[in-house]
Amino acid sequence: MGQTYAAECDDRSAKEAAMDASEGLLGGESFRVPLVLKRHHPSKRKEVATYFQRGDLYYTLFWLVDGNCRANFIKRTQGKY
Repeated sequence: MGQTYAAECDDRSAKEAAMDASEGLLGGESFRVPLVLKRHHPSKRKEVATYFQRGDLYYTLFWLVDGNCRANFIKRTQGKY
């Protein structure tokens, strides 16, 4: 019997998907490179943090990126000066 495995989005594509989603949601400028925080087993989804500035406030946004490189919003921090 053949086993089926969940698809996995590579780290670079996961970061790009999260960055695109962050720009669409928040619309600011990135002030730091996004990070892949963890890889979930066995689903192979990745948790990605992006860092954005809008006006005077700095935000961290957290995304869950699936095997098809679609970013799903988890949460964001309160804006900090």
